[in-house]
Amino acid sequence: IFYQKLNFSDYVGQSARLKRYIELHHTGIWYIFIANCDTEMDIDLKITGPIEWKNPYGYLPGQILGFLPMYWIMAIIYGGILVIWIVAVFRNHKDMMDLQHGIAVVILISLVENLLWACDYSSYNSNGHISDVTNVFGSLFSSAKLTLVRTLLLVVAVGYTITRPTMTQGYIVGIGILTILYFIGEASNQYISVSETAGVPVPSNLELFAFGFLAIVNAAFFGWIAFELYMTISKLKSEGEKHAMYLRLSILLVLSIATSLIIVMIQMFISLTDSADIHFRAWWLWESYWEFIYLLCISFVAWVWRPTENNSRYAYMELSADEEMKHPEGPDNAVLDAEPETTSIDRKQRRQEQAQQSDQKGGEVSGGKKWKGKGEGLVDGEEEIDLDSHSSGEG
Repeated sequence: IFYQKLNFSDYVGQSARLKRYIELHHTGIWYIFIANCDTEMDIDLKITGPIEWKNPYGYLPGQILGFLPMYWIMAIIYGGILVIWIVAVFRNHKDMMDLQHGIAVVILISLVENLLWACDYSSYNSNGHISDVTNVFGSLFSSAKLTLVRTLLLVVAVGYTITRPTMTQGYIVGIGILTILYFIGEASNQYISVSETAGVPVPSNLELFAFGFLAIVNAAFFGWIAFELYMTISKLKSEGEKHAMYLRLSILLVLSIATSLIIVMIQMFISLTDSADIHFRAWWLWESYWEFIYLLCISFVAWVWRPTENNSRYAYMELSADEEMKHPEGPDNAVLDAEPETTSIDRKQRRQEQAQQSDQKGGEVSGGKKWKGKGEGLVDGEEEIDLDSHSSGEG
């Protein structure tokens, strides 16, 4: 404990300036108390001015020192993911899906956000000053990333491009409203956090309302994601690869939520046992563990939907009526030539071909003869039928 005794009778005038430098040799949480111990003095004392703390490594408090390397490491990882994604897009840009463009936007925003916070913490650690501009932009990009990650997971859970080729109007409106509400709630909480860091008082009622609003919207997001994941997995039971992919995604989300609950329980235990000061080095983890979870989710989605030579490998598949027919096998029953499955990209062309086939077959009579697919003519060895001489036959 260090203390400084002041005798106000030594000062002349209405104000006094106190400037002291104390070197601390013990690592831990330090508190400063200012008290007037002379109860007989009838003086209203007003103290103003900054209190500056500096560690051997810089001005960052020990509780948040972990954020500095974390944001730089995150920025490097997201930068590497973005470079790999750009190279993959350059090599396989044909038939890119909207979902892949959305993934690229999320990766880019995550990179910018981590770079902003890394620069902000580095500047604070060097000169002890907080940049309001960097804080504002960092908060906006953080809000955008947290919002878009949830929106991306919801779009994936819905099965867009997997079990449904397009999003219905109801889904578009619902996802859009939820996205806007979450961004407003997250941006409000970020603003409150930045204001408190800058020393600007925030009404407790406003802080409580912003936190409650964000919690409700967040619960709606996760509830909807869980429901859509369950429905999509049920639809894909017969699709081996796609079903396994969504199962892995659901396991990742369950493990993420379980990890979050475990960390919250540890945090509550530390708070209840009044040992927060002892474990001050782990304080930054209470706010940063979600960053690692977001990184895992983004990396998983980016890997699964990465651009390849076959960008439609997970696309919605639609079978035509001819392809759904079951043909008997055997030497006396020739099977029509099968055509490959069509994706949502070339469905229009497939329908046009079927319409042309129907027009060709409208003026022909098979008479029990076997025909090849796509109007290629009679099977070899069969007799051509004269329409005029069989006008009374079977149509």
